[in-house]
Amino acid sequence: MMAALAWPAVLVAGQGRQDDVRLDAPSPLAGAREIARRTQTPTTFDRMQRYVSGSGRQLAEQTVDIAQARFDVFVPRKPPPPRGYALLVWIPPQDAYRAPMDWMPTLEAHGMIYVSPREAGNEAIVFDRRMPLALHAAHGIAARYPVDPERVFVGGFSGGSRTALRVALAYPDVFRGALLNAGSDAIGSTRLTAPPADLMRLFQTTVRLAYVTGAHDLPNRRADAASQRSMQEFCVQQVHRHSMGLRGHATPDRRAFQKVLAWLDAPLPPSDHAALETCRKRLSERVHADLAQVRGLLAAAIWWRPAWHWATRTSVGAGWRHRRASNWRAGSPQDWRRPGRVGIKLMREDVMNLGSDEQGMATLRLDIWLWVARFYKTRSLAKQAIVTGKVDVGGQRAKSSRAVRVGDVLAITRGDDTYEIEVRGLSDQRGPAPAAQALYVESEASRARREAALAQRRAERAGYQAPQSRPDKRARRLIRALGDIDAM
Repeated sequence: MMAALAWPAVLVAGQGRQDDVRLDAPSPLAGAREIARRTQTPTTFDRMQRYVSGSGRQLAEQTVDIAQARFDVFVPRKPPPPRGYALLVWIPPQDAYRAPMDWMPTLEAHGMIYVSPREAGNEAIVFDRRMPLALHAAHGIAARYPVDPERVFVGGFSGGSRTALRVALAYPDVFRGALLNAGSDAIGSTRLTAPPADLMRLFQTTVRLAYVTGAHDLPNRRADAASQRSMQEFCVQQVHRHSMGLRGHATPDRRAFQKVLAWLDAPLPPSDHAALETCRKRLSERVHADLAQVRGLLAAAIWWRPAWHWATRTSVGAGWRHRRASNWRAGSPQDWRRPGRVGIKLMREDVMNLGSDEQGMATLRLDIWLWVARFYKTRSLAKQAIVTGKVDVGGQRAKSSRAVRVGDVLAITRGDDTYEIEVRGLSDQRGPAPAAQALYVESEASRARREAALAQRRAERAGYQAPQSRPDKRARRLIRALGDIDAM
């Protein structure tokens, strides 16, 4: 009994738990430009730099005033190990999260300092506050206490866990592992982008990921499974999964925290270099295949109407996403949102309906192409025309799902006119008439037949003279009477 009650003395005899602590040493890696370089794709980061330089603005060197930042800290009672304390930076979903009482014996046993920033909950901006505060916490504790750089970890719960994964992925030179509690994302999603190649290679071999989720927390268990599959695809070797039985969306209890921290803080096993090189080769081939598909789509002249937009981060091969610019904030890594008119842009929305055949040529559904080329006002009308046999491809009737390629010859009957055209471009975004007309070319014979038919219709109507006014009541009665006579 006395042994069980002895550990709370940490709060009194040693450093123990300290609330509302100031850390005066800011991290040099927490600048807005450095965070953007590590978390954005190279093309996105390049656009951000060009926009910042062209607009005359500058990214703030630090987006957090370290003098105003506060942290909750737990320091073990016993002296530091020979190589220094271990360190766990915890990112909470709420504004403050002190070290739980049932975690302290495990932290004490591992000689591990716990630090959690305040006012870094889910309401705070990830790149402006949550990530910088996590970096300031690690740097400030290392400046105040002896810390082993090989035992620095980051973790979090729920939304804080997703931020912790971003931090670990972007800063593998700072953190050697991540404790992901009930929240994770897949690399390549809109929330999580692969870092530059040198940092990614370091992440693959030196960073450990421990997923800790309640057995009844089904949404986050599915998210964990998707995240773990993406880690496997991106050649991350050290991944551990722990399921907390009979628990839902909750932080680890004493037993779960002890097991996960034991795996996270154990010596790093040697890497399987053969498997790693095989995986890296496969990943490189996948990236080159995606780039080849992008070049093929660009060669097919993907048109996009002018728009004000900006591009969000995403991984290689996942395409570009564009959103409208709003809520400009000075000094933020998100401030590069450059509004500008574009002519031809390849976007994720542009290529979501585009495919490719066995030869690698870009293809598009027939009904979508007819709508984009402005032969029909809606896609439903295009489908109806195809079903009723008014559209032929290569001289044969086609279905709405027929794949159209550049070079295909189409015969389109619309009203009294029949068009014989050759496809010159593909796009699934309906634009103005000039952009639509650039997608095809009509044959001279087809144009001549349409002009002849138009001249004939005009000649037939040459003797017709429209009435000066609409029929009056008596005239309408006579018209109805003549209709009744014709029907007899």
